Formats: sequence, C-alpha cells, structure tokens
Amino acid sequence: MASRRDLIQAVRNRADLTVRESALCVDALTEWMVQTLASGKSIELRGIGSFTVKQVAARKVSFANAPKDVVPAHGRIVFRPSKALKGSVWGHKA
Repeated sequence: MASRRDLIQAVRNRADLTVRESALCVDALTEWMVQTLASGKSIELRGIGSFTVKQVAARKVSFANAPKDVVPAHGRIVFRPSKALKGSVWGHKA
C-alpha cells in the first residue's frame, strides 16, 4: 500500500524539490481536496477520476443494540475512476 510518505518521495523525485517542499505540496493538495469536498463541490482530475459528494437521505435502522433508530441525512464521498485509470488497472488500453 502506498502512503503519504511515498507520495512525498514521488513528488520530490519528479519535481526536484526538498522533502519539506514536497510535503508542503502534498499537504496543500489534500487540504484543498478536503475543503472542496466539504463545501459540496466536485473534483475532476483528468486521467485519474472524479470525486463527488452524494447526499444520502435519513433512514431508519433496525439493529438490536443501536442507540438511535434513525441515521441522519449526510454526505457520502463517491470516487469514479477515469477510463484511463480503469484501463491501466485492468491491463488494457482505454
């Protein structure tokens, strides 16, 4: 599994930056993504895919030990991979 550290190292090698500068770039990107999705907007990264926030309605649950009978309405993050990413993972050209 790739980690944040691996991403920082990849940015460092690709952009010829220091570790600190690469970490700042990665942190800025993740902070921007969190803020954008939290505001309800979508993110499209060409060649990778899109992130959207889908609103889920409140619903009743029937667990024996559930403290509440209703799960409140909330947002759910949905990722849809691009054709290029699907092709790379599945081993054929998109």
